[in-house]
Amino acid sequence: MRRFVIASLALIACGGAAPAPGSNSAESKSDETRIAKALAGFTPGKPVDCISQYRPEYSTETIGDSILYRFNDRLIYRNKTSGRCDNGRTSDTLVVRNFGPRLCRGQIIQTVDLFVGFQTGGCALGDFTPYTKAK
Repeated sequence: MRRFVIASLALIACGGAAPAPGSNSAESKSDETRIAKALAGFTPGKPVDCISQYRPEYSTETIGDSILYRFNDRLIYRNKTSGRCDNGRTSDTLVVRNFGPRLCRGQIIQTVDLFVGFQTGGCALGDFTPYTKAK
């Protein structure tokens, strides 16, 4: 019984020792600064549930818990995910298993290490907020 009490107290004492990933305020401030820089000069619009992924060309950038879909010089969609698809590893890439022509809120995205092929994380998509730049 004594061992059980000691073990329980040790677990309780160590329970709050490690901060949750992404809870670092300096890290989140840095992420928000990078997002603000990427969206500088753009005006946010009304969020939508889905976007077409079959446009001529687009690129993605993952910053913290946001994914930026850049379709051209005047249109960027920001998706604030639940979870972090960006864990700071440069060898990770986003993998989407899509069964249609659109990316929609609630879809799961996985991150995979390109060098070893292991899944390293994942997140669920949120609403897509369009950011446009005037001509």
